[in-house]
Amino acid sequence: MNTSSVEKQLVNGIERKRETTEWQDAIAKVNKAALSPEEQKLYDEGNILYKEAPVVEHNAKEDKSLQEIDELLEDDDSDEELQRIKEKRLAEMRAIAEKNKYKEVVELTAGEYKQEVTEASKECYVVVLLYKNGIEGCDILSARLNELAHKKRSTKFVKILSHLAIPNYPDKLLPTLIVYRNTNHVKQFIGLAEFGGNNMTCDDLEWALSRVGAVETTMKSDPKEKKHPKFSGGMFSRERDSYDDDSDD
Repeated sequence: MNTSSVEKQLVNGIERKRETTEWQDAIAKVNKAALSPEEQKLYDEGNILYKEAPVVEHNAKEDKSLQEIDELLEDDDSDEELQRIKEKRLAEMRAIAEKNKYKEVVELTAGEYKQEVTEASKECYVVVLLYKNGIEGCDILSARLNELAHKKRSTKFVKILSHLAIPNYPDKLLPTLIVYRNTNHVKQFIGLAEFGGNNMTCDDLEWALSRVGAVETTMKSDPKEKKHPKFSGGMFSRERDSYDDDSDD
């Protein structure tokens, strides 16, 4: 029920009235407990008090660049507020730099593997491509990996010739993608099947790696489902139903 009542407001000494809903009346009663004794008295006399939100003064120092802050601190290094703003600004810059630390796939030699992969995985996810020249799947995955490395800069992407990483590694297992974290294997992908085959996209790779935590993604579902509806219940279901009908006949 949304009947209305009348509330009174004292504005500049003049009593004014306006309609209020039961909801507004209920809210006013709840807020009454927060009023001071003087305000409660005015309220009980029929006056509704409206308080303006406190005005927060804008701090012009927050708008200054790091260079301007340094110049001001040269004149007065005792300004604690400026020191605080500088530290905050530097922390923000470090966080951005760390998040955008990597931006390309780095080629490794045999002697660099332990330091650049195993040890580096203590700080972030490391994705390693084992490849060999002349194998089509390796070329495809390498190209998609380059695309993803430019997008996901907090993950370290590297590649290494398979025989340098693992002597006598079988060509039939190439390309191989290995995900490391905290010096351990998190996941190993053999070939391109889990990425959608030779027609894989950067989104396919991003989705697969996001499933194991190697990269963050905003995608809500596997992009392969849009390209191949039979895997998401569309075409596959129709084919199955058709087969069932034929079997019944």
